[in-house]
Amino acid sequence: MKHQCNGLGVHQYLILHCATLAELIHCLSHPTPPLSQRRGPPSAMPEGFVGPADLVNALVGLVNVICRGVLAPINFITRKAARDRQRLIANTGRNLAARRAIETQRKDCLIFDPLAQVLAGKEAFKRIKDTKAKVRARGRTKRAVNHVILRSKFVDDAIQNVLGSARVKDYAPVRGDASQCRQVVSLGSGMDARPWRLVLPDGLKWFEVDWAIVVDLKRKLLREAGAAMDAKSNARAKFPLRVGAWCAVKADAQDAKLMDRLQASGFDPAVVTLWVAEGLLVYLEPQVVPALLKRMAQSCSPGSILVCTFVMAKRLEDNQDGGTGARREWKWGAPENYEQFFEENGWKIALMKRRTQVAKMYGCDASSHIPGASPPLLSEQAGMMVAKRL
Repeated sequence: MKHQCNGLGVHQYLILHCATLAELIHCLSHPTPPLSQRRGPPSAMPEGFVGPADLVNALVGLVNVICRGVLAPINFITRKAARDRQRLIANTGRNLAARRAIETQRKDCLIFDPLAQVLAGKEAFKRIKDTKAKVRARGRTKRAVNHVILRSKFVDDAIQNVLGSARVKDYAPVRGDASQCRQVVSLGSGMDARPWRLVLPDGLKWFEVDWAIVVDLKRKLLREAGAAMDAKSNARAKFPLRVGAWCAVKADAQDAKLMDRLQASGFDPAVVTLWVAEGLLVYLEPQVVPALLKRMAQSCSPGSILVCTFVMAKRLEDNQDGGTGARREWKWGAPENYEQFFEENGWKIALMKRRTQVAKMYGCDASSHIPGASPPLLSEQAGMMVAKRL
């Protein structure tokens, strides 16, 4: 049934908000007479009748009540889902540390990280150690290596060659001079311990960016392990800091104000910078990746370098059915024309390697796969690269 209010239907007011349900009930039960039945000025209207403004106010309250009742649980669920996703992805940092700890125990280790077991924690270390499958060694003459260890080894050597503290022939195209690069920014650094284990030039500033839950836990674990968090503490530290300054910034790499947060922590956009994004881009929203790459390129001086890893978009398609754990949170994959993609966003690839190529560099076998686990990270669907700022 349609009540007339100044010639308008009640249904037209439903798009507005109302104050209280009681007011709405009153308005609907005491409608203003149609214009054709009115006599005299508005002040002469019978007592008890309400006008359009009263109906609008009543509708305002009703809509607000309904919205609060509906949106409150939705907002709660959304926030909880975001927190759960953060925890899941954050735990990958501890799992990666566990793999480095297991690798460190080998006599022929590619990575030596004495802090890895502490950063991994007992639970993650035991879980990775217990589930680590024995790969088939029949007919093999080379050592099988987990892809995460190969990835970390590539990033380790890329960093040291860019900074001029190591000389590996495969990294000749990006070998730099320590005097050129004075700061490193590691995005989504997790439980990485490079400032305590790599050979790095004196006076280097090292910034790490990650969620608050990761930074707070990492600081706690480093303190318990006896690791120095500033150069002044090196003399009495069990694990001295190998850079001039280390700063952990609590921020989301997807935050549009990330660069402001970095600068507030001492980052200098006028200085040649080495950016590191190991295992990060795949977790970012597709529209965020190009924006982040552009902001990075615009926030550093010429000569700056990007060391990063990525998976191809095809790998994400294959992952839809076979992904488990954190892999289900993968969002972005590089397009087939990835070189053009990075150039359009400020970076020209100078060195690019696939998993099997990195394995060959270090005399390893990268074809291992854990039986019963999710599909292997195919060598042609993952990349490790070093790029120069355009």
